[in-house]
Amino acid sequence: MGKNIEKISVKTKVDFYNAECTVTDPSYIYFDTCKIKAVNRTYKYFTMTAKFPRRQPLYNISMTFALLRRANGYKPFLYNFTIDCCRYMKKRNNPVINYFHSWFEKYSTINRTCPYGPQDEVVDKLPVSHINRMTTEILPVPQGQYVFHTMSSDFFQKNYGPIIPPDQKPRQIDNLGECNG
Repeated sequence: MGKNIEKISVKTKVDFYNAECTVTDPSYIYFDTCKIKAVNRTYKYFTMTAKFPRRQPLYNISMTFALLRRANGYKPFLYNFTIDCCRYMKKRNNPVINYFHSWFEKYSTINRTCPYGPQDEVVDKLPVSHINRMTTEILPVPQGQYVFHTMSSDFFQKNYGPIIPPDQKPRQIDNLGECNG
């Protein structure tokens, strides 16, 4: 009456098929490089070079992050929020943003406080295996097809007009750094 009990383990894996960096206003930012390179069957990496063509530094950068899951088209899943990047980089007190920032922080020049520009901002050879570890071991996500969407802008000025220097007080915007969903 001995029963053989077998242990079954299920593992998830994240893989990238495409990287697309699109620009809505090339006078604000454009991408020199945006690619996923497959070195061999087991090693891929992502590289991106963003350029800020303006000669003045940027002090007021907002960033929108959205994780979309495919289900009859891509729908928002779990995260969809906008942050004040300059405030976050000073305090780094938002655990959700800390998690997403940890995806690329070690492989990037996007790891300091404002101002940003006119130098290049680079994510260099970010291994897909690192993202795989972050999304399967650190904070597991359910099986499915996903799109990670980001968008940045200078949110204090319409049409990227004059920049507010750090010694002037910008107008207040509510709920920066909060999750809206």
